Amino acid sequence: MSRVQSDYEPHVLASRDLLKNDPVLSELLDPNVSPLFLECFLVEWLARTPYMTAPAASWIRRAGKRCIDQGIKRVGHALVAHAVCDEAALDLTTRNLRTIVRLMNTRYGARIDIDALLTMPPTVTMRAYRILHEEVIAADISVGEVAIAYEIERARSLFDMTVLVAVQRALGPETTLALSALRRSAPLAIEHTVFFERALAEILEHKPDCNEQLAEIGAGVLDIYRYFLRECVEAAKERARSMSVPSSRRGPKQVPSLYV
Repeated sequence: MSRVQSDYEPHVLASRDLLKNDPVLSELLDPNVSPLFLECFLVEWLARTPYMTAPAASWIRRAGKRCIDQGIKRVGHALVAHAVCDEAALDLTTRNLRTIVRLMNTRYGARIDIDALLTMPPTVTMRAYRILHEEVIAADISVGEVAIAYEIERARSLFDMTVLVAVQRALGPETTLALSALRRSAPLAIEHTVFFERALAEILEHKPDCNEQLAEIGAGVLDIYRYFLRECVEAAKERARSMSVPSSRRGPKQVPSLYV
């Protein structure tokens, strides 16, 4: 058993369970979910995601340099090498958003303004997500950025795939194929989870007394991310209420599960 499993994970399990079992997020996976509501969620989620992910490479690079300064050199150099700005992913997310909006505008006769979506100001929760990263990197516990990255990549590897399954069930192959960013990110998040888990294990070898503090940081980012997803759900509900729901687009019954 690694130090991550024995010393770290027991302190984050509660926050992981809150995300996994959140009743608001589970509405997305109801077997009778409104396809319109699900599409509106995709719009809100894809529009907000670039703000959340754009600085990721910078955060990892800076955390890696702080690790090197603190003598955790192998982890530090690995983090710096890992910190590549995935501009293609950001561009793909925006292109997927434009495709989903075009599909919805055609399907429902809607007038969703893509430019308004891409320029909307960040919410309090979105700003809190960035602030947490910046504060952790600037603090003595800058290695906490690894705990943040581990928990977020782990959560996304599960949630992204779950959403894809829900989309395939409720909206069909056309919308699923349009979500190339999600189809790309889900397997990558699994690889990144493994990388950050190994990095976290080595950090705990160097700093065994920091296990609870690192777990507190990891749990904190999960709580912020859960509320971010809730915001996307609530915004999707509001958008869906302003549009008609064709009854013919109900999906087949399935047993809902947040993580597939």
